[in-house]
Amino acid sequence: MDEVITRIVDIERQCSTDIKAVQLEYKNNIEAHKRFLEEKNPENAPKC
Repeated sequence: MDEVITRIVDIERQCSTDIKAVQLEYKNNIEAHKRFLEEKNPENAPKC
């Protein structure tokens, strides 16, 4: 039984790692697309 629980925990840990990696990839893609749009149309860029 302990082996099953350990395996489940390992799978959950791997899933969590995979989810974090995908979230980071999406974040980077969104930021890159935002920069692309700002370069394409600079008058719509946020003014900080």
